[in-house]
Formats: sequence, C-alpha cells, structure tokens
Amino acid sequence: MFKYSQVPMEIGIVHQYQFSSTLQRMSVITRVLGTQEFIVFCKGSPEMIMSLSLPHTVPPDVLSILENYTEKGYRVIALGMRTLDDLSFSNVEDIKREDVEKQLKFLGLVVLENRLKPETKGVISILRKADINVVMITGDNILTALSVARECGIIQSGEQIIDVSVVDDDSEKVPEVYFTHSGRFKPQEVSSEISNGQMKLLFDKDPESINIPSNYRFALTGKSWQLLKEHFPEVLQRVAVKGVVFARMSSDQKQQLVQEYQELGYYVAMCGDGANDCGALKAAHAGISLSEAESSVASPFTSREPNISCVPIVIREGRAALSTSFGIFKFMVAYSLTEFLSAIILYNIESNLSDLEFLFIDICLIVNFAFFYGKTEAYSGPLVKTPPLSSLLSLAPMLSLTLQLLVNILFQGICFHLVRLYPWYHAFNYESLTSYACYENYAVFCVSLFQYITLAVVFSEGAPYRKPIYTNKTLTISLMAMTLISIYITVYPAQWVIRWLELKVAEGYGFRIITVAIGFAGFFLGIFLERFFVKYALLSKFPKLSSGPKIKYEKLKEELVNYTDWPPITSKLPPMLPTPASEIPPELLTEIQFQISNELEGRCIGGVENESFEIDEINITKL
Repeated sequence: MFKYSQVPMEIGIVHQYQFSSTLQRMSVITRVLGTQEFIVFCKGSPEMIMSLSLPHTVPPDVLSILENYTEKGYRVIALGMRTLDDLSFSNVEDIKREDVEKQLKFLGLVVLENRLKPETKGVISILRKADINVVMITGDNILTALSVARECGIIQSGEQIIDVSVVDDDSEKVPEVYFTHSGRFKPQEVSSEISNGQMKLLFDKDPESINIPSNYRFALTGKSWQLLKEHFPEVLQRVAVKGVVFARMSSDQKQQLVQEYQELGYYVAMCGDGANDCGALKAAHAGISLSEAESSVASPFTSREPNISCVPIVIREGRAALSTSFGIFKFMVAYSLTEFLSAIILYNIESNLSDLEFLFIDICLIVNFAFFYGKTEAYSGPLVKTPPLSSLLSLAPMLSLTLQLLVNILFQGICFHLVRLYPWYHAFNYESLTSYACYENYAVFCVSLFQYITLAVVFSEGAPYRKPIYTNKTLTISLMAMTLISIYITVYPAQWVIRWLELKVAEGYGFRIITVAIGFAGFFLGIFLERFFVKYALLSKFPKLSSGPKIKYEKLKEELVNYTDWPPITSKLPPMLPTPASEIPPELLTEIQFQISNELEGRCIGGVENESFEIDEINITKL
C-alpha cells in the first residue's frame, strides 16, 4: 500500500471520464509514478459523491455543513477516491465507468466563492422594471441557487419561495408532490431516519399552520422537474409560470424547460456559457453565449464580454428590428394602395398615371425611402414594459393603415375636383393609351408625391423602440430632398420635366400653391392621426384594444390568482433520496445514514476534511 505522506511524488493521469451534467460528476484514474497502484479521484455534486461513497467515510454532520455553505451562496463540490486493485495498465481503457465510480472514500467538500459580476444586479433590475420574467436555470445546489438569486435580484424582496419536491419511491404508486416553504424549518426541528434506502425527515414538534402567501414563486430540482413532466403535466405548466429557480438541471432538462416556456407562449432568451447549455441555447428564441467555447457554436449570439450586460442590448435591437419590419411593411402596403387609388380615380375619366410617373414614384420615392428606412438605430433609453406589436392583423396596424388611406383618398379627391373649378380647365378627351396628360392627372400625381413622403415619416416610429427619425441622417436628407423636388415639380417644373413626366401643368400659380398646401395639410393630419389618435388616445388609454387573444401563460396566471387553495402547502417535508439525480443506476446507490446535527464535529477548513488523507505535494501530468 502506498504511503500518502511520502513526498515529493508525481501523479500521472492515465484515464479520464469527462464531466457529465446528467451524472453530476467527473473522474480520473491516476498512477503514482514509480508504483503499480491506480487511484481514482472523483469530484461532483455533494449528493452524488456521498451516494457513491462508503457510509462510514461520510462525516455525520456533512448535511448541516453543506446547508450552511450553500445557504450563503457558496458553490460546493465534493471529492472522493478509491484504489483500484488487480488492475493492469492495459485494462484501464476497457474498465466501465460504473465499475470505477463506486465505493469511494469520502474526502471532503471544496467550497468555492463565485462572486456576482458587477453588471449582474443592474441588468436584472433593468429587466424586472421592464416586466420581463427572469428565472435561474443551473446545475448547482438549490440552496446556492436561491442565495444567488436573492443577491442578484431575481428573487425580489417580499417574494415567498415555495419548494416543489416530487418523491418517487420506485414502486408502482404515483409519485407524491410536496409544496413546502423554503427555509421554513430549522435544523433543530428535524431529525432523520433511514427506511428502504431513503432518508426521511421527521419533526420534533408540529409546525405551525401554513397559509398560502399572496406573492409566491416556485423553486425545484431537476429530479422533481422530470417527475412532474412524466406524471403531472398540468401541474408542470403552473410551476413553470410561477417558477424562479430550477436547480440541479441536466442539459436535457434545461432544453425541456425552454421548450415548455415556448409552449406557454413566452418568447425565451437563454444565457449560458457551458457545453451543458448548448441544447437550451439552440432551442431558445434568442440564445446568448457568454463564452467563445462550445456554447458559442449552438447560440446565434455570442457576447464579447463574459457577463449578461448584452441582454438589454439584444432586446432593444430585437424590438427595433420588429418595429422596423412592421413599419416598412405598412409603408409598402400603404404606398401600393395609394398608387392604386390614384389610378382608380383617374380611371373615371379614362386617364391614368403615365409610365414615367409610375417609375418616378417607385424608384425616386419608394425604393429610396425603403433603402434608408432600416438605418434608424435602436432606442437607447430604458426598456418599456409593453413590447412592440407582434401581429399585423391586430387593431392598431389595421386602424393605422385605414386612417392613412382615408386621408390620402380624401385629399386626392379634393384636388381631383378642385382643379375642375378653374376657368382655364378643359375636360380630358381620351385619344390613345400612350397619352394621359390632363389637369386631373397633374393634380392627383402632384398631391400623391407629398403623400408618399408623409407615409415614410408617419410609419417611421421612434421611441420607445427606435431612435427619432432625425437621427437617421440619410433618411432625413432623402426626405428633405424629395420634398423640395416634389415642390419643384408641382410649382415650377422645367419643360424637360413636363415632357418627361407627361404633365399638363395648371395655368398660373394659384392652384399649384394650393396643391402644395393640401400636401402639407395631409402631412400634419397624418402625423396627428398616427401619433396622437392611434398611439396615444387609443392604445395608451385602451391597451386591451391592441392586444390579441390572451396567451396561454396569461390565462394560467389569472387562474392562479383566483385559486385560493393552490398550491396545497404541506406541513411536512417529503422523504428525500441522498441524491436528486434521476439517471443514477440503482446498483450505484449506497445506503447512507445521516443524522442532522446542530453542532459541527471534526475538522472543517473550507468544508469537510477527512484527516486520513494527506498529501504534501502533487505534480499532476498528462501521460
């Protein structure tokens, strides 16, 4: 037997079992150079390592010590080891993992302080103020997750946490669901006993009666999530809507949670930095990788900074992109219908717009504005609670389009009839398909030029999703230039312009100036209807008119508010398995007897230390 106190020594890694979020552990098989002995070192979640360790090597107070550190927000992993007897170097690669990671000697706990990054609290505060639901999905211990969630603001002051525990005793009975107050029961109120390989917690005294808090959130582990998904899908949806911390979640379970939120009608953004986050990052509507390692391959966005400060930026850009898409769509629809209305009006006298008039509108106005329209940047102010509209068939966009078209047809009709009142007017006589020049054509065409400019301004929304239109310098210059050109064509066009566009210009300047005035009147009326009537008077005062049918998660929230007897909070804690991992093979589970104690016994420096294991110097190399 190798004497561990002998120093110095060099240990080589012979074989490595990679970390698995499902198994919650990783291991290495090592050999001390100069000996024939193979030693296994295993690290992982404390629950997992304890379940794989020999019972007599686990300190009796390990649970209370673990709870003490995790409640303070520390990340805790456990270490174990064993010696492989009768193993040759050639057989190392062939040995099965389950034959290696068992009957370990429990070495102790490693306590890590993972401090919050300075940007975290501010970003989460921004998201919460915007009424964006923020939840934590982690593989860490649930007490650590709850502590960090409170520290960073995911759990706000006044919110009551209810633990959701689902217990499956491996029998044919349906698993039981327990709802208990998080942190309600103190260690001195609880004792334990072992029954059929399970640790059952017993109360020394009856706890006080429990009422359902008005502002509650759920916290649960991956095992409880899996059992809810298999046996209680209707409860799972309620838990997802009110959930805030999901701990000890495997890679598949993280992806399942993202998909569950999507089925409830949420738009999901996921932040992750590890390989076990890849599935969730890929499934989310917006996956944001916080590292350039494996997770960056699966996610469409990768942050240059390893923190969540990019999340509000992604949301702002997404909202700006959606607002821009809706704006350009409404502009293109309104333009085509306005041009169609012009043609319909002129058809009454068997006239129409000339080919070059159509070309001037399409190229110089529409394509020009559409090209620069999307260059308006995202709004840099605070995120608002109301997201941009996501349905083109809702009341707001349809009403906006309808009102603008009514204004356009009104002023085109006014110009069409007004030009006929002047003494120099004479009626149009249709002669051929190549000649449409007439006073009505001039009146309708010129006033429509200002209407296309009006549509580009009206549908170019600013705050709270995009910056004001004047910040888009190229679009602003284009609008001003085309306004001046439209005035020039209407009031004092050159002869080559008249020939090119086939215009029959009104005599004198009276009607010409009136046409320009009507164009500007339509501009101000269009702005008023869009900004004040549709956006302010209608949507701000009656927001329900712009919202579509209620989304599934909104209905569930309303139902939960009306339920006065759900969740049924129990006064007893459920029987607990030594580990929450649902994928552990039964043969690997070792019965461990725990006695929760109030006093810390034995040596504890940064965790639980096993005095029988001492190494003064280790130099680890890769063989």
